[in-house]
Amino acid sequence: MRLDLLEELVPLHSKSRAIRAQREGTEPGSSNLLKGVKVLTNLFVNTNEIRDYYGDEIAIYFEWMNYFQKWLLMPAAFAIFVFFCN
Repeated sequence: MRLDLLEELVPLHSKSRAIRAQREGTEPGSSNLLKGVKVLTNLFVNTNEIRDYYGDEIAIYFEWMNYFQKWLLMPAAFAIFVFFCN
């Protein structure tokens, strides 16, 4: 029995950027994204680079996660303080 749940497969990244980079003779540029993620001092992801490479739909998710993380930093710091005081 086939349910036909899958209508379409779409890659997350934009091929137009890769095609434009190929015409210009440069690399597509995903390495900049990886450099930003590998540095442990960066608490927040650079959403402009994600928007350029993956598009607005994916960048909105990462922007929301940055926003959510900013609002959770203070309660987390307070919880750690209370934990060590007890």
